[in-house]
Amino acid sequence: MNYVSLAIKHQPFQTKEEMNRAIKSHIGEHGPQLSDTEVEVIHLLSRYACKYPGVAFLKNDTIANLIDKSRRTVIRVLNKLVEYSIITRLENMRLQRGGNGANLYIINPTVTQNVTQRKEAENAEVPTESAPEVQDEPLSFKNINKKELKESLQVDGCHLKNSYREFKKLVYCFIPEKTFFYRLYRLKSTCVVECA
Repeated sequence: MNYVSLAIKHQPFQTKEEMNRAIKSHIGEHGPQLSDTEVEVIHLLSRYACKYPGVAFLKNDTIANLIDKSRRTVIRVLNKLVEYSIITRLENMRLQRGGNGANLYIINPTVTQNVTQRKEAENAEVPTESAPEVQDEPLSFKNINKKELKESLQVDGCHLKNSYREFKKLVYCFIPEKTFFYRLYRLKSTCVVECA
């Protein structure tokens, strides 16, 4: 997938003005926690996110050269911006020559920006004298009969006949080490036996 189609697909804003309002809101909301370098990176991303508002394609080295900081500092700053949900980072792989392409940075819209004011209902229901009945006693584990709980947790052994094959099929593709896999299966088996 090329950069243009990715940008169009992930474009969060319709205009640059919406993007600028979101950036001001993010900086206002997280201002005390953001360093000068982080604010500088936000402004840099916004400058490169004008053609498709909210979407910028930059490599970490390019950002580092543009703000005169080290690559490691840029990575740290971008991770912090992702942590604060100011931006979203999508890593891109080049298909033709292989290797990492430029990352796609999406400036997130603010939550308050998407909230609209609620209008009064025109045909509001007239309040009634009788309120709906509410159960007085809150649900709690103390109220559950222990005997009923044990009966509901009884495990029927008929569905466990092929459990090893299914467990192996499910887990073995993620954990190719046999010894660790066998330990997991033993642990699973003991848990099933204890529950029964």
